[in-house]
Amino acid sequence: MLTREGIFASVSPRCAARARRWKVVMYGLPIAVLAVGFVLDWGVPGLYMDAINPEYLAHWILNGSGSARWVLPGNALFDRFPVFTGSVYHGSTQLYYALPFFLIFGIDLAAFRFVQFSIGAVIIALLVRFVSSGVRGRAGLVAGGLAGLLVALDPGFVLAMRTQAYSCIFPVSLIVGALVVLRLDVRPPPSVRRIVVAGALVGLAGFSYFIMFLFVPAIVLLIWWSYDARGRMARLRDIVWFGLGGVVGYVPFFAGVTLIGIELGGVGEAVEYLRNMSDELQVGAHDGGLVARVMSTYRSLKWSINGGWVSRMTVRSAETTAGTLRFMVGVGLLVVGTCAASLLDRRDGARRLLYAMIGLIASFVLGAIAFGDRLQGHHFSVVVPFWGAALATSCAVLGRVVRQRAMRAGDLVSGALSKAGRGALVTVGVTAGAIALSSVVAQTHLRRDLRDTGGVGLYSDAITALGVRLDDGGSEVSVLTPDWGYLMPLEFLGGDHATVHDARGDISAAVRGHACGVGAVLVVSAFPSSLDYLEIARQSRTTVIEGERWYEENGRPAFEVVRFSDPQGC
Repeated sequence: MLTREGIFASVSPRCAARARRWKVVMYGLPIAVLAVGFVLDWGVPGLYMDAINPEYLAHWILNGSGSARWVLPGNALFDRFPVFTGSVYHGSTQLYYALPFFLIFGIDLAAFRFVQFSIGAVIIALLVRFVSSGVRGRAGLVAGGLAGLLVALDPGFVLAMRTQAYSCIFPVSLIVGALVVLRLDVRPPPSVRRIVVAGALVGLAGFSYFIMFLFVPAIVLLIWWSYDARGRMARLRDIVWFGLGGVVGYVPFFAGVTLIGIELGGVGEAVEYLRNMSDELQVGAHDGGLVARVMSTYRSLKWSINGGWVSRMTVRSAETTAGTLRFMVGVGLLVVGTCAASLLDRRDGARRLLYAMIGLIASFVLGAIAFGDRLQGHHFSVVVPFWGAALATSCAVLGRVVRQRAMRAGDLVSGALSKAGRGALVTVGVTAGAIALSSVVAQTHLRRDLRDTGGVGLYSDAITALGVRLDDGGSEVSVLTPDWGYLMPLEFLGGDHATVHDARGDISAAVRGHACGVGAVLVVSAFPSSLDYLEIARQSRTTVIEGERWYEENGRPAFEVVRFSDPQGC
């Protein structure tokens, strides 16, 4: 008979130490892989406009320099701290997360890359925790580690975070954090306090970027489904508490709207402002109807998962064969895993976890259909972490099915799996390895193209070099550009010496106004430029001092920089 002492004696310090080491490996390996991915070629592509939005405000907040012209009306608390930085559907959470890093390491591209890496590491660590908690035993840790590794290797994650997709991926950390807090794997269900905290995290995620609300239907269903040990009324109360927590997390939104109303003169004006801004989302405005919206959603989903979107944006190349293979094998693995999950007990953790991951992806995709082509590849990048977790969980499900069949056949009692069982496990392992290897190949190809070009178009690293030159220039200069894509990167990189202005209107008047104020004006225009610099100089009564053409690494022109000075008759 096993005694109380026997139970405690069976857990030796050596076993506990081995378990701790195993946990360190499963958490540490994916994060280490991610770190290597961020360090390699960290300077490419260059900073694209929305990739640094709203972090471009760091100079204004920390140093009192720069500009806050895109902060919404009344939304600069104490004339320094913005709530809404450019729109009501994209909040400022990521800005305040980044500020301590900029305060410690300085405001430059390297510090920003470290900010991006840290969020990626947080997402991966939370994913490992969530997946490993859903599957019992060491298999859970292996599944969690595999999920983290697949995400860390995916170019649709590690390289997409260097683009405007970072703003979309950032609040995924809050969504996964909410799933961890909800503890959908435990019995009895968590306390009301945990449910409220989880709701607050989801509300804050929605404030950070509105597309996070597309995950809410799945999370609500998960609460209802996972807490089925409680009665119906108890689960309804859980959902109400979750919703109240969401309202708490969404308080910054209400605060920002209130500030808009105060600035514009009343509730009616604020409502009209919000109505006009919501029209930008163009919900259901796709001209081709439902079928066209479905196809647009599918393309964006596929391109974000197979790495095609980030390739198209940064180097203008189509998705690679490796990326396409990874997508097709992944779909096949999910289909097989979902079918195999039906063979497990309905209370089995691996089965429930797989359905949860698929439910989160489906919830986002179905909601995205309403927006048609208004949501594009960078928005769908938020699905990539859940995709990796779903693939790892499918492997865990297939492993449990094989083990379950072996136990029924008595193979495990005899100490060995059958030949068929070993073959099935090897197939699962080879499939997971093939997905990981295809990610490595796709990422290698994209990195090679990035090194060859430095990024193309508005993603060129030439804009980074120009920003660094402006910051090192020492003398104050006004920078005018008719190209929206250059405004925020130059604002962020130009430091305290450059003030950047939107010149999409009368550029001659803008040149004269700033030349009379500062003395020197740089006009930055994408190549090929339609601007007549000599005519601008004549109308602004300035002199063209010099012109310079900046090139991509592959020798193609990226943009032109022309200096105007010596204004007459100011």
